[in-house]
Amino acid sequence: MNQKELLRIAGRKVIVMGLAVVMLIGTAACGKKEEAKPEVELSTIVDAVKEAYGEDYVPDTDVDSELLASTYGITEDMYDEYYAQIPMINVNIDTLIAVKCKDGKQQEVVDALTKYQDYIKNDTLQYPTNSVKVQASKIIEKDGYVFFVMLGSIPMDVEEQGDEAILKKAEENNDIAQQVIDSYF
Repeated sequence: MNQKELLRIAGRKVIVMGLAVVMLIGTAACGKKEEAKPEVELSTIVDAVKEAYGEDYVPDTDVDSELLASTYGITEDMYDEYYAQIPMINVNIDTLIAVKCKDGKQQEVVDALTKYQDYIKNDTLQYPTNSVKVQASKIIEKDGYVFFVMLGSIPMDVEEQGDEAILKKAEENNDIAQQVIDSYF
């Protein structure tokens, strides 16, 4: 073999080796992609939230679609599925709303819940503890789901410490739901 043939064979080997390296890197990169989390059932998330609060989960009355639309501004064209509960007795304001939004409707649900949240914060009369508790309410957005959270009891000893202590405890209470919800996304 002459030198030209050796260079041509060596060049081909380099090209083949280069292609092999590219394919190996491509295959390795595909294997390292994060797997998408499977779609979670709304009821699974809600059950986990309720379990996290235990006896401190107060809402006991389901919100029907008419009340969801008239009070919270969430209409049937905005969701595939929802879960909403409030307390039967209005002395307590604990509320959980969980919405699996239709495609392209998440922002509309957020806007409706934000409007409701502004209303209860600014335009309603509440019992003293509740007026502070509404300030800690949360709207949580997660990949096509929206949650409104205002949950957890305020112990009497915390109430006696005043508004700052009530607000802190209410925020901590709502953080429980936030952590549960975050664990699914």
